[in-house]
Amino acid sequence: MELSELSEYLSSKLDSDIQVKSLYLANIGCLKMLQEEHKMEDLSMKSKSAQCECCCSKEGAKTCRISEIKLDQVLKEISYFSNIEIVEKNSSQDVFPSSVGLLLDSNIYSFDVKLPERYQRFKEAAGLSEEVCCVEDFFVVTNGSGFVLVTEMDSYSRATFAQEYAALLGGIEEIDFAAMSPNPMHIDFYFVVTEYSDQNIYVDVEHLSIFLFIREKEDISKIAVDFYNDVESILRYFYRIRLLREELEFLLGKLQYSFDELIRASSDLNNANAICKLFKVKNCKAKLLNVYENLVLYEKNRSMYISDSRYCLEQMRHPLFTDFSTYLDEFTSVTDKVDYPLNFFVSELTSQEASYRAATVAILISVLTTLLTAGIWEKIYP
Repeated sequence: MELSELSEYLSSKLDSDIQVKSLYLANIGCLKMLQEEHKMEDLSMKSKSAQCECCCSKEGAKTCRISEIKLDQVLKEISYFSNIEIVEKNSSQDVFPSSVGLLLDSNIYSFDVKLPERYQRFKEAAGLSEEVCCVEDFFVVTNGSGFVLVTEMDSYSRATFAQEYAALLGGIEEIDFAAMSPNPMHIDFYFVVTEYSDQNIYVDVEHLSIFLFIREKEDISKIAVDFYNDVESILRYFYRIRLLREELEFLLGKLQYSFDELIRASSDLNNANAICKLFKVKNCKAKLLNVYENLVLYEKNRSMYISDSRYCLEQMRHPLFTDFSTYLDEFTSVTDKVDYPLNFFVSELTSQEASYRAATVAILISVLTTLLTAGIWEKIYP
């Protein structure tokens, strides 16, 4: 949609004469940092949830500190980044830990990005729709994880620059970054430069767009820094909930895998011969114990998630997001409570173990009796 068409669209929605002189698009998102122990492997290859020391001692929304992170050095090594500056220093250099990654809270940096279209990984996705475009130049404000990207647009459309930014940082060796979902947050923010609007904001819920009206064209760095300061609490707490949700989903997957292993072991038990059944029962009991351990871990983290998410949602109250409560609820809802028939397995395995043990003893007695009656015992021990 051209700027002239956007002027007509906004004028009709606001019942006012809106003349769009310039347009800026802002996206917000977040990256998590993966350490070697955070990289998720196939659950069949990994039976324990990897956690660093700081994650193991995590209670609620506490943070820990990793002093080795040198984000500024990493940013300077990326050739597409320039004019890197520290907007605000953070003496604590905290991280928010979980068993699936870390959220950084370093100094707040700002810098320019110039990424030619020929080097962009998502340009084909952008070409599939007229509503999505490639952006070669944009401005970034970030604390290491949460980020705000701003670019000037010559038409009303969406862009893939948040995905490109995440891909750039995901390809470095010093710090292994991965994009948090959703990347970016699906709400697009448009700064509309116009002289004639008596409005400050227009929220288009249907198209997940928020239009912010400004009277004069401003430097893109000022728009980005001011906007980052405005939405910083949303960035911080929305993606903290998302990180805890990822952790919970990982634990749920691990629990489901251990239960599937119990089912397979139970099937092997039923198909085994009488002598082997006693040993198969022990294997089933070990699998059952593993399910219980994973269930306790999942329910503990689920309870923590419910408590932490309530706190985070309280901190996320912001006038810009008043009309998007359904969207926020969708991405921060709790996973279901698990109800496996474990008592059935306990009773079955207990009774079967007693039965197989008795059968095994009976077989041994029968064999000894046969040996004695046949006189073989005297031949062995004359």
